[in-house]
Amino acid sequence: MRMNPDLIREILLLTENNTNLYDHYEIELEAIPEGLEEYTFSEIEYHIELCYKFNFIEKECSFYAITLTDLTPEGHLFLADIRETRNWIKIKEIATNVGSFSLSSLKEIAVQVISQSIIKSLNL
Repeated sequence: MRMNPDLIREILLLTENNTNLYDHYEIELEAIPEGLEEYTFSEIEYHIELCYKFNFIEKECSFYAITLTDLTPEGHLFLADIRETRNWIKIKEIATNVGSFSLSSLKEIAVQVISQSIIKSLNL
């Protein structure tokens, strides 16, 4: 299955919005979470696993559900750079121009986009 960066972002946002130290977000098997209806359960499950393997989220699995427990520090950092829609659009545009949508490339582009925005805001 091909990685979908938009779905990665949506999973990170879903995790951030629905978890904290005491509350976790449970996705029942074969159930599509609200806001992700355009994706199949298989796509969602695969991308949750990618988020876990890239150390963006913490999760637990059982026979009947996937439980998103929290974002990791790495997940918080990446999401902070891609949360704003205008930044995300710019990041994807640059990724298209350079021809790479790997997560490592997206992370690097995100850092550079934010850095350039800071410099521009400081009029340096």
